[in-house]
Amino acid sequence: MKRQLYGEYLAALMRTRNQLKDIASSSLVAEERALQAREAFREGGAYELRYQVSLTGSAVVAEHSDESLRRLRDVRNHIQEGATGAELKEAYHALIGAIKALRDAMRSDLEAGE
Repeated sequence: MKRQLYGEYLAALMRTRNQLKDIASSSLVAEERALQAREAFREGGAYELRYQVSLTGSAVVAEHSDESLRRLRDVRNHIQEGATGAELKEAYHALIGAIKALRDAMRSDLEAGE
């Protein structure tokens, strides 16, 4: 159960990240990019799964889970604000770093439970 939840949460984070990346690089006008970024974040499922992870996982996993969602929200906010180039690239790197740290914490949590 925990393994499946962790996998679903990581998939939701990456799915939403990929959607945001596609939106940011699209030729849409800024207002439409902002709208689509908001929808991608809302529909990606990560927000809801984060609550399940915080109830099921260790405190360390919950902390990394929150951090990953904050970094995902930062990417969304940058897109909504019209950011491009280095600023947006930096936000993507911070998100990927947070997801990697979350994945490692999840792996440790699962190994401790075996």
